[in-house]
Amino acid sequence: MQWLLNGSVWEADRLRDAVRDYVLSHLGDADASLVIDDTQARKKGTKSVRVAFQHCGLTGHVRNCQTMVMLTYATAAGHAFIDRRLYLPEEWTADRERCREAGVPDEAAFATKPELAIAMLEQALAACGPFTWVLADTGYGRDPHRPPNTRPRTTAKPRNPRSQSRSKVSIKPGTVHSRRDPAPPARQQIQG
Repeated sequence: MQWLLNGSVWEADRLRDAVRDYVLSHLGDADASLVIDDTQARKKGTKSVRVAFQHCGLTGHVRNCQTMVMLTYATAAGHAFIDRRLYLPEEWTADRERCREAGVPDEAAFATKPELAIAMLEQALAACGPFTWVLADTGYGRDPHRPPNTRPRTTAKPRNPRSQSRSKVSIKPGTVHSRRDPAPPARQQIQG
């Protein structure tokens, strides 16, 4: 196990894609939900990658911590993480030397947590996983760094659970739209 964690060479994004594909092949369900949330790890000092003095949900206070935005695929049969993004605070992007020392690539730029969530949703859509709902707390609807005309919005109305149709969500940067399509079979297998 120590070799796997410390000595092996692997690509995190390829592993993420393999896990997502596995989850979709075993839990793929048209009534699934994508759940966006963030989690924090408290840290001391300033050298840990992307650590900053910021809101820490773990404590409910502003603390020195790292924040990761997570995307979970949830169905009645189970749930699993399918994507993640480590939040890079603005104070890091303003200090390229600090980024280099911590191994953060020069092309890494600041993105708000909602922007990270939208990137993960776009990737989930590209993977063609079936889902009906996207759930997130209100913090992902309020993003002071984005211009007002690019805020995500939904045109979906609440779904009647007895309805014979489902909402399909399509996402483009800055928008979330929905359209009604006939319901697929109750359990859908992912081809791949």
